[in-house]
Amino acid sequence: MVKLTPILEVVRDILKNAGMKGMHVDEIAAAAVSVNKNMGLSAEDFSRRIQSALASNLKLKTQKPSFAKVEGAKKGQFKRGWYRVKIDRSVSTTPVIVPPEADRSFLGKAGELAVMSELLFWEYNASSMLVDSGIDIVASKGGKYFHVQVKTASERDGRFIFTIKNASFQSNHDSTMFYVFVLRRKTNNEFVIIPSAYLKALIAGGKINQGPTISIFITIDQKSKKYLLNGDVDVGIYVGNFGGIIV
Repeated sequence: MVKLTPILEVVRDILKNAGMKGMHVDEIAAAAVSVNKNMGLSAEDFSRRIQSALASNLKLKTQKPSFAKVEGAKKGQFKRGWYRVKIDRSVSTTPVIVPPEADRSFLGKAGELAVMSELLFWEYNASSMLVDSGIDIVASKGGKYFHVQVKTASERDGRFIFTIKNASFQSNHDSTMFYVFVLRRKTNNEFVIIPSAYLKALIAGGKINQGPTISIFITIDQKSKKYLLNGDVDVGIYVGNFGGIIV
């Protein structure tokens, strides 16, 4: 916006509370007289000075004008002598936060604590295991106990890639075991909570390859908003569904 002349500073101060409705130049002049900001001029003379100053401001080409005309009843038509303060929509007041590229050890522990926090929000009593032997968290609710393994990944080329040691998967596989995949997108987390039994079924059906490690990747189809495991298994029903742990 261009630096304002003294007369336009008065106009701006009067118009700033008028919003998109704006005011007529005669109203602006009368308001200036009432607060003794009319520079010793009569309301009529001050109105003419305001009209001239506003017209000049609107003709600016190299700098953005600070004021705008007020639209009339029909689109594209303007009310004669009516003005408002122009809103500069090009300036964003929201800071852009760029998170650091976290080391894997930091990323993993952060994901684990984020899952524990969510479990508490869902009224599970959650405890972290001191030694990771394939179970990160033990959670209880309603007299039932559940085991949770957390896997966390940042987005890479549209994918979230996870690996599970097959030996650990086999030794901890039962109906109380759940895998929580934490999808880290910039400063936001999303959680995909999948029962171990369902992963076992996907392995049996050839949807997940089994070897020394079990490889899983999750993608998000932006158009359909589908969450796909290994490219074609829709796991949308498991996104954010911590309530599904109780079966």
